[in-house]
Amino acid sequence: MGEIRPLSLQPVKDFRRAPTTQVKESNLTGYMEAHEDINQSATSPLTNTNPSTLPNLRHFDWSNAATPRLSIPLIQKYHDYVDLRMRVSIEANVPLTPSVQRVHMEARKAGQALDFNGVAAVAELRRLQEKSLKRQERDERTLVVAKWGPISVHDARFRVAKDDNNRLEAREEEKRRISKVRIEVGFLRRWLRAVRGTARTSLKEMTLGQLMIRVRDEGRAVR
Repeated sequence: MGEIRPLSLQPVKDFRRAPTTQVKESNLTGYMEAHEDINQSATSPLTNTNPSTLPNLRHFDWSNAATPRLSIPLIQKYHDYVDLRMRVSIEANVPLTPSVQRVHMEARKAGQALDFNGVAAVAELRRLQEKSLKRQERDERTLVVAKWGPISVHDARFRVAKDDNNRLEAREEEKRRISKVRIEVGFLRRWLRAVRGTARTSLKEMTLGQLMIRVRDEGRAVR
């Protein structure tokens, strides 16, 4: 039998012992305070609770509404508000407040002003058109006078009157020529109608043999 060696009594290293470096629990992943809400902690990284980023909801005070600008969409908003309040009043059997009447009057005032502006704009447009026509007529007269060159005051009226007279005579001459042409056209139509009737009657009276002889004679004459 061999020699019996004594056992080593050195302590065995425990690998389950915590590391020597101390780590705070708050730095560990998933750490939560005792008073912290689970739902709040889960949604806090996704939501921004900064009050400066919240939408600024502006409330319009209809009780102190002023006359709107002369804009059709803005006036329509006033009418929509009045229609909504009237429907609610009818359904709830509640009387209307003075603010509704005020909004209605302000919208009506703006609508009337818009209508008056439209009427004034149409009248101004008509005035400008008439002014343009007068200017055009004046320019035409100026061209008639200016084509004669430098003329005196007394001689200008005579030459302008003479030019107008010539233009009127030329116009009347053109009317007479057109009337004469129409008369000639009517006469030619009646003459052609009579010639066609005579030729048609003579062809009906001719026999087939006479027609063949006439065609043959005309063919020989052409040769």
